[in-house]
Amino acid sequence: MNYKDMAEQVITALDGAKRVVIMQADNPDGDSLSSALALELLLGQMGKDTVLYCSIDVPTHLRYLEGWDRVQKDFPSQFDMAMVVDCGYWRLFGNLEKDYGRGRLPKDKLIIINEHDLDQDMDCIVNVQDLNAVSSGYIVFELFTAMGKMIDKQVATFIASSIMADTLGFTSEVVVDKPRVFEIMADLVRAGLNLGELQSKRFEQMKISPDMLKYRGQLLERVEYFGGGRVASITISYDEIREHSQEFNPTVILDETRLVRGVAVAIGFKQYVKNGSLVRVTGRIRCNFGFSIADDLAKTFPNGGGHVYAAGFKVEGTDLDFEDIKQKIIVKATELLDKEKKN
Repeated sequence: MNYKDMAEQVITALDGAKRVVIMQADNPDGDSLSSALALELLLGQMGKDTVLYCSIDVPTHLRYLEGWDRVQKDFPSQFDMAMVVDCGYWRLFGNLEKDYGRGRLPKDKLIIINEHDLDQDMDCIVNVQDLNAVSSGYIVFELFTAMGKMIDKQVATFIASSIMADTLGFTSEVVVDKPRVFEIMADLVRAGLNLGELQSKRFEQMKISPDMLKYRGQLLERVEYFGGGRVASITISYDEIREHSQEFNPTVILDETRLVRGVAVAIGFKQYVKNGSLVRVTGRIRCNFGFSIADDLAKTFPNGGGHVYAAGFKVEGTDLDFEDIKQKIIVKATELLDKEKKN
């Protein structure tokens, strides 16, 4: 990608814009939040007034990132330009579309920064999409460096957090044959990044109570295995979500199952109930190195997608059949793993 050319296009699109809303999808993660916070500071260097938007609360495990509390759930009534990070799909902006409609984001007011596949369906005036980038924060770094903007310690910390999140701490296959990502990390260190400090804040935010540790143990006892032990799965009820979600995301427990011999993919299901009926099921998918099926697996359902090693999906309706949804994902996961084995 010619970042110098893209930088010029972004500068032109932002010319005259005073207020810019920086948008994350309905499923914020480490990359989207870090990228948004970096973008906020860099746009500030350009004299822009910024608003950070996400339709849901920032997850507790991401609140080690300074500035998370500036993200608001109400979409601003007035803005001159919008910039979406880490997404280009309307299906992941369901809350915005439901509350305001697609007309709230006209093409001439939208810039997209995204490293995902080319099937995005949001129309925009500038599309900064680099499929070779390992994260949206990576793109933000390249784009604003091409503009000559200063990468200070705080911006460097956010960019590093973005890259670490989407490369799973440089353990993902996405970094293979991509030396540029390590060159960027070196530049970030030169800009003042302290990786030890960043990791320390992250681990501090992840600390839990003794009661929550006991609950984690109970969750591990409930893990199910399918596909000859290659697929680990757990289901979280709506009551558990309401009781524990503020302190701990129960599906994260599956990350521990990726240490189990033979496990290739971990799938965490969450159930959401309204008036006694199952109205939504979400899935969190994480894969071990060498099993790059997460994105394809998530796309079993229309509202699914992500990275090859980390992805998610959402199924909504009035009276959903959970066992049918679960069976479809398990069967698809087994098929994809069998296919990778043959290749």
